[in-house]
Amino acid sequence: MVYLSKNASRKTISVVLAELEAKQLVIKKSLSDNRIVLIEPSQVTIQESNLWIQHLKSELNSIQI
Repeated sequence: MVYLSKNASRKTISVVLAELEAKQLVIKKSLSDNRIVLIEPSQVTIQESNLWIQHLKSELNSIQI
């Protein structure tokens, strides 16, 4: 897990995003304006998130009051 403070430097954020891209957890998409880069989750990230959500729902539903 990576924790970035709200005051993280551009270099730190760049390094973290590069690591996530290398692990194929995010996809960078450049626009015609090279100053703007879109970051979106990869299919692997989406699938893992959905599995985690389903597991959490199951755990929460099994709690008896």
